Amino acid sequence: MNKPKVSIITPTFNRAGFIERTVRSVLAQTYDNVEYIIVDGGSADSTVEILDKYAQQGKLMYISEPDNGMYDAINKGFRMSSGDILAYLNSDDAYFPWTISTAVDRLMNERVDLVCGDTLVQDVEGNTIRLSIWPRVSACYLKTGHLIAQPTVFMKRKMFLNLGDFGKEVKLLGDCEYWLRAMEANYRIENVHELLAIECDHEETIRVRLRQQIDAEKAFLRTRYKAVSSRIILSGFYTMLKFLERETTYLGFKILLSQKLGNLAAWQNFRASYVCKFSLFDYYVSKAKIAKLYDRIWYVKKRTGSSLSMGFQNGDYR
Repeated sequence: MNKPKVSIITPTFNRAGFIERTVRSVLAQTYDNVEYIIVDGGSADSTVEILDKYAQQGKLMYISEPDNGMYDAINKGFRMSSGDILAYLNSDDAYFPWTISTAVDRLMNERVDLVCGDTLVQDVEGNTIRLSIWPRVSACYLKTGHLIAQPTVFMKRKMFLNLGDFGKEVKLLGDCEYWLRAMEANYRIENVHELLAIECDHEETIRVRLRQQIDAEKAFLRTRYKAVSSRIILSGFYTMLKFLERETTYLGFKILLSQKLGNLAAWQNFRASYVCKFSLFDYYVSKAKIAKLYDRIWYVKKRTGSSLSMGFQNGDYR
């Protein structure tokens, strides 16, 4: 059976210090039927020179022209693309080599329309901050203002064709609005309990710089997409239950982590820096192969020269 084509879109603008790491992560995929399109907003730095180098090697396509922001660039890229599966990866994030292959395997299920997974969070110097485990996605979860890890999202092309463009009604949370629209249209979103992306956490991200505007857009989306089950009192009750679920699971996992397993440096660093969100037992029990990934993906304090520890430079963030 033919492998479905996967189209990856990267929106960028003045990101010369970041873009090459993102590009390399996409080009390093074990999955071999990938179309990579970068939509640049007319950068004034050396972003285009970097993109041109890879384009001349036939490894990606790009356009560089003024646009109306990130979601406009994403929409352009999706319209240009020809893949059966679509995703977008911002220029300060990166994939693991197995990311696309893992997502495609799950999307081969006809009943699944969109998949999302877990992330490794790093600072701008490539140091690991935490491993973020994300909960099972439900309509109530999204409608009460909770998020999914955008860099891990892959969806079937039919969703974009049926739902239309990103960025409707909000400027900063166009992706969140899109997942809500998908839920209302009865598309099925499924979690893949696997590390699918590296997120960069820094002071120039939109979530840090524009926190008040993001909170306002979250409030708007809760109102716009509210269901009977997500009115104020029930919404608060649901959020409390999720908090208790997280804290109870966290306590149990901390007990597990308190048990030393030999003198493995990667395991020691994992124990010292692990920060969980939801579904830890589900993740840990159902994905036993995570143990095989420790030495490959986890940062050990005395270790240097990791292929994933690539430095960042300050740049223009959207």
